[in-house]
Amino acid sequence: MPLTVVRPAGMFSDFKNGITFAQTWRTTADQDFAGGSSIVFTGTWEAQDTDSAPSYGSNMTESSGVFTFPSTGIYRVDTNVYMRLTSGTTLAFFELYMKVSTDGGSSFSSTAINIQSIGNSNDYAGMHDSCLVDVTNTSNIKFRLEGFAQSGHTVTCPSNTSHSYQSLTFTRLGDA
Repeated sequence: MPLTVVRPAGMFSDFKNGITFAQTWRTTADQDFAGGSSIVFTGTWEAQDTDSAPSYGSNMTESSGVFTFPSTGIYRVDTNVYMRLTSGTTLAFFELYMKVSTDGGSSFSSTAINIQSIGNSNDYAGMHDSCLVDVTNTSNIKFRLEGFAQSGHTVTCPSNTSHSYQSLTFTRLGDA
């Protein structure tokens, strides 16, 4: 017997226009995170331009690691970070902060935090995180990614112009 899906009338009535934007960015220069302070990912961001990378809608813009959204709406932001413990001997942790500003970039607050441990010097680790951002005003709402390595350790995030070791994917889900 065939399966029949029944949806209540109006189930999606508040979903106004669906995905109208999607774009992935990546870093192209390695970045070191010396232990003890939070550092903005500024490793020369570029919109992904290889491996049949789709870009749908208007582009994000970036300056010194701070991203500006192309239009208002609800966005999902996904990040992938690949790292290596390059200084320090054993068991270090790396914290990843997804931060949003509501005042044009003067101050940022964490909207998502992820912590990853790295076992030994020269070991690699990876992490993924995501958050939702309600962009009510493109001049005021900004996004940036920060990293923090445990004191006494240095973590390096390698980069490449043809692979997305450090990446951010911005997807506009719809209107607020």
